[in-house]
Amino acid sequence: MVKQKTVIALKYISIVLIITIAILLLCTYFYQPFFLVKLVQKTFHRILFYVETDQKNYALTFDDGPNPQYTDTVLEILDKHEAKATFFLIGSRVKLYPEYVRKIKEKGHQIGNHTYYDEPSIFLTKETLIQSIQKTENLIRQEYSPKLFRPGSGWISKNLLDAVEDAGYKTVLGSAYVSDSFHPPRWYMKAALDFMLRPGIIVILHDGIKNPQKTIDVLPSLLEAANRKGLNPVILSTLLRNRNN
Repeated sequence: MVKQKTVIALKYISIVLIITIAILLLCTYFYQPFFLVKLVQKTFHRILFYVETDQKNYALTFDDGPNPQYTDTVLEILDKHEAKATFFLIGSRVKLYPEYVRKIKEKGHQIGNHTYYDEPSIFLTKETLIQSIQKTENLIRQEYSPKLFRPGSGWISKNLLDAVEDAGYKTVLGSAYVSDSFHPPRWYMKAALDFMLRPGIIVILHDGIKNPQKTIDVLPSLLEAANRKGLNPVILSTLLRNRNN
């Protein structure tokens, strides 16, 4: 009887642990504690999550564009706050709206590669992924070195990472993400991003998702919060140049 009760208790403990771990993993999609950011960067050093820097700079990044209805608004807000950002564009959308490559570059922003289609990169073969990246690169023509790549849906395997590096790209994820594509409340996005802001942080936002109005609404507050902390929004290449040796 005692043995049976012990087995039952262990099963319940295991279930509780699994649920707890699952909840913690889910929470990291909406908030990334800085100690975890540093640990992840140290563990997966080939991927860029965060830049250790003495300069009071951080990077704003926008995914999944261009989206004329919203990308224009983002560019206007950035202009108003004299902020620079990096736009990870999807090739098929650039094909539809090629003028945005020029618009973004002319305003002093940077463009990165987010593959040709809006799909999870981790499910692609090496050959398909590299073809997708190269097809997009022909449209965006990155001007900075290293060329930047952000995998679709934020996941990449070691084999794919090897192939991306062999093709001459630095893989970038980020360190301040509130899953704005799931449209959490504005008050939460403002508070969480404010808490996560610090030198070297890479913020992930979306201008190319379906109806990113909440993200658009939060962007001025984010820029103002960073300004109060004395933080300057710069393109990723500038952030990399200013990293500590």
